[in-house]
Amino acid sequence: MRTCIQRILCLLLPLALFSGYGTPVNSMDDPTATRVQGAGCGAIGGAALGTAIAVATGNNDKILAYAAGGAAVGATAGLVLGDYVAKRKQNYAKEEDRLDGEIKYATKQNGLLRGHNEEIVQRITLLQNKVAQLHSKNSSTRNQARISSQERTQYLQQIDKDAANMTQLRKELAALKEYQVSLKPDSNKGQQVAQLEKEINGLNNNIVMLDSNNKQMAQLIGSLPTSH
Repeated sequence: MRTCIQRILCLLLPLALFSGYGTPVNSMDDPTATRVQGAGCGAIGGAALGTAIAVATGNNDKILAYAAGGAAVGATAGLVLGDYVAKRKQNYAKEEDRLDGEIKYATKQNGLLRGHNEEIVQRITLLQNKVAQLHSKNSSTRNQARISSQERTQYLQQIDKDAANMTQLRKELAALKEYQVSLKPDSNKGQQVAQLEKEINGLNNNIVMLDSNNKQMAQLIGSLPTSH
């Protein structure tokens, strides 16, 4: 067990050096450093998770393999996020412009998401009414609860589209959170930093709501018969 832990520490040490806790990353240009830091942090987290899974499942003799596998998966995910963050940085000519830019971006996304969630709530209400009609004693009313195959397809396509958008939005949210953490204390930007935090929290809530709304809509659609 001790030997496995020593090997894991040997695995994590170089990763820590390249994820911001050592000097090698300081010699790189900013975009490259961001990508390397993302991969390093992801690998460390993945290795830790892999180790925890090995212990929890009683595979103590395979801890090193689990840690290495977790590190590989984590490094890939971290590199993807690091690359995305690096590209976002390059959108701004000056770092001073980025705070305002990120606030405006998050505010815009929140506005779009709020509007879209409101539209979905209206669709949910319509579907709930149809589900209620299914329980009517009147056969004509029950028939009105049916939806056409075209309607069903349109609903499901929108849900799939939203799922893809949520994947991108979660990536955007992760990048915003990483940027928020990187901000240095500045009394002149306190109000802006607070606004960014507000928008980030709002974006997180809107994404959660979108996910919940689409799951509810999918469940309602699944309970409705298709008209012939």
